[in-house]
Amino acid sequence: MKIRLIGATAVFGLFLEIALQSTSVFASEHEFNENSKPVLIIDAITCQGNTSTECSFVTKKYYQQIGDVLNPDEIADAKLRLGTLIQFKSVNIHLEKGYQRDHVVVVFDVNEASNLQYELGIGYDYTKIKSTATDGKKSRYGLNGKITNFNFLGTGKELSFSFSDARDESEYESSTKSVFIDSSENYTEVWQQEKSTNNSDDYALSLSYYDPYLLGSSYYYLAAHIQYDKYSYTRNIYTNVLAQQPSNTQSTAYSRANKYNSQTLLFGRRFGRYSYISLDVVTNNAGANQTSYGVSYGWNTEDDALFPTQGSVFSTRVSEMRGDYGVNLQYKEHVAVGLNRVIMFGGNITLNESNNYCNACYLIVNNSVSASIFSRYSSIKPIDKTMGTYAGWYIGFHVGQSNISKDLYKYTFAGINAGYTYQTATMIYRFSLAFNQQENN
Repeated sequence: MKIRLIGATAVFGLFLEIALQSTSVFASEHEFNENSKPVLIIDAITCQGNTSTECSFVTKKYYQQIGDVLNPDEIADAKLRLGTLIQFKSVNIHLEKGYQRDHVVVVFDVNEASNLQYELGIGYDYTKIKSTATDGKKSRYGLNGKITNFNFLGTGKELSFSFSDARDESEYESSTKSVFIDSSENYTEVWQQEKSTNNSDDYALSLSYYDPYLLGSSYYYLAAHIQYDKYSYTRNIYTNVLAQQPSNTQSTAYSRANKYNSQTLLFGRRFGRYSYISLDVVTNNAGANQTSYGVSYGWNTEDDALFPTQGSVFSTRVSEMRGDYGVNLQYKEHVAVGLNRVIMFGGNITLNESNNYCNACYLIVNNSVSASIFSRYSSIKPIDKTMGTYAGWYIGFHVGQSNISKDLYKYTFAGINAGYTYQTATMIYRFSLAFNQQENN
């Protein structure tokens, strides 16, 4: 009897140990499944709402393929890229059940905007110039317009035509003193006052083309630009010589008119999440061998092309023309400080290594450097998100300094600017004002 009891007790203990081990294994497996993310395989990538846009244009902003393991970060990046495009009022991405267990279908649900968009802008700039011997002022006002088809041929290619008419009016006054001594050692002070007025008109027409997916690739793009300019300039100079004898006033006037055209071709590639690199060639007929070559690199994480509320922009370009080299670097950062309120700040640096003759400096310019910082406060009002109607205004400032040929010619500049933009489903209106001051040393 004791043997049977001992045996039963041993068997019960064995079963209890096995049960506890099974429970432990089940608990550990259950904990692992709870803490690990499910692996989902992409079965298909589809579109909804694209009546006039090819689905391939939409899905090329999504850098995953059928058969890949779903990456939520890639979905977020694709939504950001599509959200910055003006072809769509809104973009949503959701998942649907796939063709088998643990498989999904990625669905892009887009709300298309009008393929055609019109822009009209009016601006006015006023600049006050001051130096030791010369004071001046310059005003510039202009009108510009643009018509763009953002879905040319239904594949997201862009074709745009634009025009601009800018008029400049400037006025400069200077005063110089000279002393003349005759043979009897009598001296005469002569004051020469000079006043010049300048008027110019710059009228331009341009045609631009942009292919975001060159040869069907998600990474390569091409841009081309052709521009025609008609420039006219008139200058009147009034010279007044004051001495002991009656003053002598002289005036001269001359004018000129030029016509020229320029062409730009740019080839680029996207890589990483938001980066790009591009090569460009710019030619014009303003003079002999006016061809420049440039290499650019940068990134752009802005959440909207017209009204960015967050993200940063960095760009750098190295260029060469006739043995002259230039480097330009710019950085911008957007920080949201409230609902639909954004502060943007940044800086710009330009370096030039030149062997060209400077008419203003009367020498060969060896190098120059210009640096500036800027900031802007914007208030954005989404009037009707469904219809793509927005309004926004901004006010900003900039300060900087430029040195030409090792401090031979140095000047500082500062300015404030403000503007208002109103966007409807098919129209963008822009108004801008600016005041600048430049002091030459």
